[in-house]
Amino acid sequence: MTWSPVPAETALPKPANKVEKIRDIGIAFDGAAGAMSETQIVGQGAAVEGWGGTAGTANAGAAQALQSAVQSAVSAQVAIKPVLNNYADELSTAIGRIEAAQEQWDAAITARTAAINELTAPGTNRIRSDELDPDSINPLIESANTRCAEDQATARANYDSALAELNLVAQSTTTAISAWADRFVPKGRVIGADGESVDRDRLSLACFGTEDNVLGTEANWTYANSEAMRAADFFQEGDITEAELHEFLEEYGDDFDNPFFANALAARVSPDQMIGVLQQVDSSWDGASEFNAGVGTLIVLATGGVDTSCKELGAWQAGSNGLRINGKTLVYRQLQFAGQLKGVGNAVYMDGNKYSSMSAAEADQGLLPWTKHDPSYGYEWIGSAFAAAGENESLVIGDVFLNGRSDSDISVADDLLRWDNSSLETDKHGLDPGGFLGEAQSGDGVYALLNLMDEPTGGTADPAALEEVNHNRIASNQKFLASDSLISIDDGDGSRRPLGTTEYLVGHRSVPGDTFNDYGNQGIPITTYATPYEYPDQGDLLGNVIYESTRDLDNPDSYAIIHHYLQGYCDGLAADYQPAGWIGDAAGQDTFGYANRGLRAHGGEILAPYMDDISRELNDPNGRDGGEIVLESDDGYKLQLTAELRNQLIAMGNTDSPGLFADLSFDTDTSNGRMPSLATLAEANDMFCQRDLTAAMNGWPGSAGVHNVLAQYTTGFVVIERAEYADDIQLARSSDSVNNAIKGLILDGAGYFSFSKVGPGMDVLDIPSNGGPQELIDSLLPESNSEYIVAEVRDNSDSLTTSLMEDRYLNCYADYLNTQPDLLEEAAASPASLHFMEDGRIKDYTDMSASEQQYFSDWAAQMPLPDVVGNSSSAANIIDGEATTAKSNIDSASNRR
Repeated sequence: MTWSPVPAETALPKPANKVEKIRDIGIAFDGAAGAMSETQIVGQGAAVEGWGGTAGTANAGAAQALQSAVQSAVSAQVAIKPVLNNYADELSTAIGRIEAAQEQWDAAITARTAAINELTAPGTNRIRSDELDPDSINPLIESANTRCAEDQATARANYDSALAELNLVAQSTTTAISAWADRFVPKGRVIGADGESVDRDRLSLACFGTEDNVLGTEANWTYANSEAMRAADFFQEGDITEAELHEFLEEYGDDFDNPFFANALAARVSPDQMIGVLQQVDSSWDGASEFNAGVGTLIVLATGGVDTSCKELGAWQAGSNGLRINGKTLVYRQLQFAGQLKGVGNAVYMDGNKYSSMSAAEADQGLLPWTKHDPSYGYEWIGSAFAAAGENESLVIGDVFLNGRSDSDISVADDLLRWDNSSLETDKHGLDPGGFLGEAQSGDGVYALLNLMDEPTGGTADPAALEEVNHNRIASNQKFLASDSLISIDDGDGSRRPLGTTEYLVGHRSVPGDTFNDYGNQGIPITTYATPYEYPDQGDLLGNVIYESTRDLDNPDSYAIIHHYLQGYCDGLAADYQPAGWIGDAAGQDTFGYANRGLRAHGGEILAPYMDDISRELNDPNGRDGGEIVLESDDGYKLQLTAELRNQLIAMGNTDSPGLFADLSFDTDTSNGRMPSLATLAEANDMFCQRDLTAAMNGWPGSAGVHNVLAQYTTGFVVIERAEYADDIQLARSSDSVNNAIKGLILDGAGYFSFSKVGPGMDVLDIPSNGGPQELIDSLLPESNSEYIVAEVRDNSDSLTTSLMEDRYLNCYADYLNTQPDLLEEAAASPASLHFMEDGRIKDYTDMSASEQQYFSDWAAQMPLPDVVGNSSSAANIIDGEATTAKSNIDSASNRR
């Protein structure tokens, strides 16, 4: 049993509070019944006013029959109000019980936080190892975690009980409404206009289908079940023809995006049957692509997804939690369907047969791995269907698909990534086995999943309904992206550790290299480079999903996602890939960075809200190998980095792979409406610096002290400033590689080798094949460009940082002085104050002229501060010292090999 840091609002969500709206519906029914009771036909029956003589006699029987029917309808409508009121009462009670469970859940988290804080030194996040026996700390932490987990388990049980009881009442309410509909409109078919038969379910749907309440839920669910019963025959009949496919699409194609229909159909048709029929469809058939997209949509909706453009969304949100399928809750059935989907995803289809695995297929057919008869995996078919379904930008994947783990610890999304990792080795990703997609569209199931996780656009959902969908979508995305995947890697010490889901998606989707014997060259073994998998949009969609899932800084999942993003990106940069290229757009860029330039463009906006934590950790990493990556403190959550990850982030690629900041230097395109990533991070670092300096100077609770703040943000600025030059360093390294290769060709070449060195007035030179004068070649093709650039950057790259930090310090100090009357008096007594004071106050530092700023700086150097810094002169020394230390750390990290 483990405790959860997720707040109760997310962990134990409340149903929408529609108590008064439900009561209003009951009042409306009662009013309708009253209005019908006051009609002449009810009050007088056969003796209707104005009906006399032959006409009265002829119609008396009809009038009496109509009177009886209306009276029956009136009595039925009157009975509906107390049923709805009872549901409203139960809903109100359930909400109260859920709120109590939420309070219990959050109280457990608060109690654990208080217990942990007792183990930390005041004003820090570090364990009091100097005062407590280290051996006693872990049991105390474990005890606090266990108490929290137990209290949360009780809260969860109370929550589940409240929902279960509410669902029972919802079921009885919909049953009562259905019984009323049976009385008002016979269950069987009745005769409509022009003698056509009318289905009572269709009439019920027409009357109440657009209502976003339990009436609408019941009407849609009843109709969907009757339709799904007939539609299921198509998937169970065996071989199909193009004509049958066309007929099915004509009848049910418009229902694919209906969550009622999709879930009712999934209760009768397994994913195996859906994929089985899809495999029978020839891509040349009329409607083949539509059916592929339809199957994808059905699977999305049957695993908890929604389509924000469907007209049934309001009714679905209002009462779907009360629906039952064969006595089981809707979520239970969705989880059951998801479990079946995993079996289908891992299945192998070959020569018209289905096998549970590739090894089973080979054993059955006696095939060796290199003689497979064009096999395909179920996840390839699902990926193609998802890619087609995702063309509908209103379709959203559900929590059951991403996080549903009822029968095991594996969700469908978990399993898809595990399959994806193994399939990358055999190049079985991104394929379209049925040939339904266009050449420009990828069938990559992981990319299709990311598309379905993205924010829906378009659609007709009202703002409240759309807000609910997006709230649930982001919560599901966060939980999925913050989790560990089923993929593990060597941790460097012989053990293995699981990759975070975000870590895998960002930096570990790669096609491994291969080793084979070149029999045309005396059987010499040849090993090819591994290559990063390149997303169709170079990671732009992944970047957007990560960005959107990390905006909530009160959720620890956001910090876990950021940590996995940083680690995955650095791992990708450090991988041994073939160089991206020496010339052209990719020149000088890391292979991984160039392949993920769409993801790279989101780097600034993803990391900006966390730049205070990142700068602190770049200055003094607090993380430990195997330790917590997210630290909980009195003022929220904090990101922690290990020293190794810090070094990976700040490496500038002098002699080794560049780190994340260096790679971000290649993000210079502003056509997407975003600033370059490094500029965004510099702006965020500046904002946090001024915020924390102000807090430190005023001694506000939780502030880190001026010394620590200066050290933290000076380091952040030095890393960013040095990274600004990283693209020059990488381009210089690329130039060195090109020159080295050309010299090799010259020295080994045959005949003459012509080349030209770019530059005004330079002619094309012909160098003899024996290489000519070595000095001439070396001067024309130097291999020391990167050494020169590195030296230049090392000597000059912190000048902007020190100047900026001193300005920020003095700006905040001027604001601080204006809150201290005694210090203002002392300033006014100085002759220099004529240059920087006005009306008894220090001028805004940014409004001072250059000379006024110098006068203020000189005077401020004599003034003490309420901090260990002592005075502003020592602050300048701190800035210089921290800049020097940061540069040393960068140089060390950048020359690891």
